[in-house]
Amino acid sequence: MHLVAFEICRRGGTKDVKIDKDPKSGQNIISVTVQSGERVVVRVKTKSSTSHNWHAHLHEAEPTSDQRRVWALVDVSSTSEQLSSVFVVPEEWMVEDIKRAHEAFLQSHGGTRPVTPDSDHHAIARDRVEQWKDAWHVLSTGTTSD
Repeated sequence: MHLVAFEICRRGGTKDVKIDKDPKSGQNIISVTVQSGERVVVRVKTKSSTSHNWHAHLHEAEPTSDQRRVWALVDVSSTSEQLSSVFVVPEEWMVEDIKRAHEAFLQSHGGTRPVTPDSDHHAIARDRVEQWKDAWHVLSTGTTSD
């Protein structure tokens, strides 16, 4: 969380950075005012060397319309010689990707989640978001393609 907030400040493209709680989910978020004056909410997810994927829930694939949102997926599994990798993804892209991947997963299992059919857990693999590595421009431009 603090790594992302620091990186946002270091890049100098913001007027105001606050670490807060999302009123809907209760998760920690970063709220940022970008140079245009627009408020952007950043949802931060981390994965370490013990986890192969970022963990999300299907309800997180429901877009919100109150403010522009992005996801910052942080891979802290790098060696001590490397900095953590951050993938900055527009929420609308992430929402569609989760829906598409989950539907494909269900279809490959006869339409029902195996083992835990009631679970809403969703794994996000790095290869699905590789195009968004260090895409910090998403914060200020809102660009949904890279």
